[in-house]
Amino acid sequence: MCIKAKKWIKALSPKFFVMLSPIFLIFYFYGSAVGAVWHVDVDMGSSGNGTTWPMAFLTIQEAVNAASAGDEVWIKKGVYKISTQIDISKEVHIYGGFDGTESQRNDRDWATNITTVDGQNNTRCFYVTSNPTIDGLTVTNGNANGSTFPDNSGGGIYNENASPVINNCIFSENNANSDGGGIFNNESSPTITSCSFNSNTAVIGGGLRNMYHASPMVTNCTFSQNFAILNGGGIFNCTSTPLIKDCLITKNSVEVSGGGVYNINSQAVIVNCIISENNAKWGGGMYNYDSDPVVTNNTFYGNKALSGGGGMVNHDSSPPVTNCILWNDTAPDGPEMLNVQTLSPVVTFCDIQGGYEGEGNIDSDPLFISNTDLHLQESSPCIDKGINNAPNLPDADFEGNSRIIDGDQDGTLTADMGAFEYKPAFIADGDVAPLGNRDGIVNVGDALIALRFALSLETPTQEDVDHGDVAPLDTNNKPNPDGQITVGDALVILRKALNLITF
Repeated sequence: MCIKAKKWIKALSPKFFVMLSPIFLIFYFYGSAVGAVWHVDVDMGSSGNGTTWPMAFLTIQEAVNAASAGDEVWIKKGVYKISTQIDISKEVHIYGGFDGTESQRNDRDWATNITTVDGQNNTRCFYVTSNPTIDGLTVTNGNANGSTFPDNSGGGIYNENASPVINNCIFSENNANSDGGGIFNNESSPTITSCSFNSNTAVIGGGLRNMYHASPMVTNCTFSQNFAILNGGGIFNCTSTPLIKDCLITKNSVEVSGGGVYNINSQAVIVNCIISENNAKWGGGMYNYDSDPVVTNNTFYGNKALSGGGGMVNHDSSPPVTNCILWNDTAPDGPEMLNVQTLSPVVTFCDIQGGYEGEGNIDSDPLFISNTDLHLQESSPCIDKGINNAPNLPDADFEGNSRIIDGDQDGTLTADMGAFEYKPAFIADGDVAPLGNRDGIVNVGDALIALRFALSLETPTQEDVDHGDVAPLDTNNKPNPDGQITVGDALVILRKALNLITF
């Protein structure tokens, strides 16, 4: 070390090193906490040690066995046929979707590099007793074909007292002799995001079964064409408290009750979901038995029940149903909603075909875009007809757009009914200042910023253009944007700032 450097270090205050020590500790422990990566490649002729792609394991179970808690398992695209279930009893993080060349996980493409775990209709695919991550896998042909519990439940995944994170997965054509064709959650609270459950079958809970104080969070998932013999074609909730949000629950069927969703002794929260074209004998869309689920901003459409409750059956149940649309559901008795020995569900601010007593309820064609596109048209009576303090009202709608906006442009921000919030065409308002931080007020400063844009002294973002492109004005003094900010826009904004015009 040079003399000058030694003198500089000696001159530093001891307090300086005290201040730096937490930073060094953070880096030290962060570095030591980073887990190892284990590689799996079904195309390997024989198993390696898993440390690199050229030395990859041949099977997923080998990688899980070698991994320690916090390690990652990277699985190359391909079909992994298994004859026994994959047991996960440690907190490892399993990712599919690699092409076998990646050195960074973020470089994978799980949607293109399809990675399939195939139970060959012979075995359950996964048995989970810890809190792993399972991401980017297609889980198919799993079969919980045992004669007794739990071997007869959870064809795709059986979670036992576990809270895994399950993302970006497809559960297709799995079967359970009893419960949970796709996934069975037993005293488990997984986070399930952006997954699809298609064509899974069971006696109860074709796509998903939650049981014994399970509290899963299920968001942005699709449940389609799942089947159950008794209850819950798509989802079955028993003595559980799941959150089901932003989900499409469609074309599921059951021979008895709850084509889309069945709740028994459960306090589910079901918000921002589309529940459509499901079939059952009772409760085509949803069946609630001794349950009070929170049902907020859902769209029930085209569900069918052979006996009663095309949209919903409430049996000894009083769910709060708020900001929902129930339309074009069919049944001989109670086509939209049937209450059996119930305590009077609180139904408010809903659009229900045939009418329903309750504050804010209407009986008007919601004017969907089409039978297959359940967005609201501009003239829909459901726009701004919900209530802003609905139970568990989310911040965003089914597609992630802001939930409470001024859809009818009357100056008041009000939630819509149904899963979709109507978003009116944006009207430029001239609010571009302060630069990069609009303040909601149009004044001379906005005109000056617009002029700087026009003279190329500043570069506008697309959001700036959306707000500042107000010229030329039409015959009613309304903005008629031409796709650019010019001196003419600056002059119009100045006139608005001086109260010479309004728009």
